[in-house]
Amino acid sequence: MIKSKFSFLIALCLVLIIGTLIVGCSKKSTDPVTYSWQPMDSGLGNPARALAVYDGKLIAGGSFTTAGGEDINYIASWNGSMWDSLGSGVNADVVALTVYDGKLIAGGFFTTAGGEDISRIAAWDGSSWTALGAGVNNLVSSLAVYDGKLIAGGEFDNAGVEVANHIASWDGSSWAPIGAGVNSSVYDLTVYDGKLIAGGYFTTAGGENASKIASWDGSMWDSLGSGFSGGLGPKIYAMTIYNGELIAGGVFTTAGGEDISYIAAWDGLMWDSLESELNGNVRALTVYNGKLIAGGEFDTAGVEGANNIASWDGSSWAPLGAGVNSTVSSLTVYDGKLIAGGYFTSAEGVSANYIAAWGPE
Repeated sequence: MIKSKFSFLIALCLVLIIGTLIVGCSKKSTDPVTYSWQPMDSGLGNPARALAVYDGKLIAGGSFTTAGGEDINYIASWNGSMWDSLGSGVNADVVALTVYDGKLIAGGFFTTAGGEDISRIAAWDGSSWTALGAGVNNLVSSLAVYDGKLIAGGEFDNAGVEVANHIASWDGSSWAPIGAGVNSSVYDLTVYDGKLIAGGYFTTAGGENASKIASWDGSMWDSLGSGFSGGLGPKIYAMTIYNGELIAGGVFTTAGGEDISYIAAWDGLMWDSLESELNGNVRALTVYNGKLIAGGEFDTAGVEGANNIASWDGSSWAPLGAGVNSTVSSLTVYDGKLIAGGYFTSAEGVSANYIAAWGPE
């Protein structure tokens, strides 16, 4: 009898222990994940203007000459815990970054990279910088890959030995114009519906009317409706793809002839608003955790207060914590976190010099 009672007590204890473990695990799995802004070491010495991911590292380009307190010229890598240089870097601002043919491509104002004469665009292979032919003759402010070629946009009118009005392609050995190009600056590039999309300050593409945005199908330029107007010097600064639509952000109060301010969606036929909008310029766009992220110069998103950065879930805007204290000019995703770069020096009230991460604590 005593042995039977002892066995029963042991079994009861095991049941209670297992039950406690199951409840604990269940509670843990349903606890909401807390997101917050996090500094990245001591950050950068000046604004981050471009972000990309290359060789498993976050790459930041901008106007800084220090990163993590170390002397690093205008471009740096972050491995999750510390900043490092890319050789001797470049000699002026990096404004655009992408990856092409297994190499990191940087564009900007610079005229040397790795100590060599390299004009405004250069490739980093993990150990050294190389030129892309003779480069271009003025600022490169946007980069993308389309139809197997690297596309550069900016303020230049020559690429290599070719006349190329603000946009050109590099096939790995030579530069070529993209039709007749556009008549003013290109600030961003993306690919949508099998076409290259250019956004900027221009009013014509291929000699035809195209107000601030145009598409290239490989042989000709076309407008996207009546484009954008209104505001102080309307322009498109940023584009991305979300829920099958092209999202464009910038400085404007009219899209496709409708009253739409700062951010708009193109479904292939017409421009539409994102219901309630933002109250200031949009400088950067990306997608994170299934939501559209917009960064720029605003303090309201929809009906919510949102300091310079906000998320859109398809129906409403929401702030990202307390946001940041100045302009967000670049966005990307790295190591499961949203990375924001710009002109801010604090994120959610915590010191974060020009770059910060938003993600799980």
